[in-house]
Amino acid sequence: MPPDWRPAIRALIYCVQFDDDPTQSVDHALQSVIDKGALGLDRSAYREAIVTALTSGEPLARVIPQDHSEETVRRYLEMLRDRL
Repeated sequence: MPPDWRPAIRALIYCVQFDDDPTQSVDHALQSVIDKGALGLDRSAYREAIVTALTSGEPLARVIPQDHSEETVRRYLEMLRDRL
């Protein structure tokens, strides 16, 4: 069974949950979560979690309580995936 993608996605959304536009905070997420190895994960593990989340069909805007639309959260994660 593949590892659960939810903790990694929660960490990535958590760091931008109060930003006006998470798509403008991709560098912040890369530096403060991914490059610091939050949750003991490396860049490839974050990329795998993002790809799995985006293809899961689950509502990603509901992974943690926050006000961004599903479209915004998905675009933010796609931008992170593309940078990884």
